Amino acid sequence: MGEVARKYEAGKPMVDNPVALGIACQKLHDYYMDVSNRTFPHNVVSLVVHFAEEHFKHDGKMFTVEFDDLFDMFHFRQLDASILRCFTL
Repeated sequence: MGEVARKYEAGKPMVDNPVALGIACQKLHDYYMDVSNRTFPHNVVSLVVHFAEEHFKHDGKMFTVEFDDLFDMFHFRQLDASILRCFTL
């Protein structure tokens, strides 16, 4: 029988070996761990990404990325549009 896909759990590491990630992904994972554990169990479920207007030709200046979407990114699963925006920055 196939292996059951791991699911996102708040405050838990998103990957088994963060040191194996690239520097930027490792820093992002460390930031997630810090924020989620500093605020747990207060239900912080996303991070806010700030951007300059020239990045998207939009004056919104920020968007949110849900932690479960971030988990999917680390495991190359279905990606939300907010994750794709991060890749373009």
